[in-house]
Amino acid sequence: MKTRQFLLIVLGAAAAGLTGCGKPDAQSTATPPEKGTVQTAVEGFTGKTAVDAGLRAKEQIKKANEKEMQDRTDAMQ
Repeated sequence: MKTRQFLLIVLGAAAAGLTGCGKPDAQSTATPPEKGTVQTAVEGFTGKTAVDAGLRAKEQIKKANEKEMQDRTDAMQ
């Protein structure tokens, strides 16, 4: 009987500690939620991650080419 009461007290204290004091974190509302494990796995399996990386690389190459063309144009003048 005492073991059961002790266990209930410990579980109650643990539950109270895990729920917090009722005040939400200011940071949690300011930052967007991060991707979960399932969403990351789905994007990896479907190839979305690779496509996004390719699009970012394409954009970087485009910016580098534009800068190079501008530098050449400036050098010619």
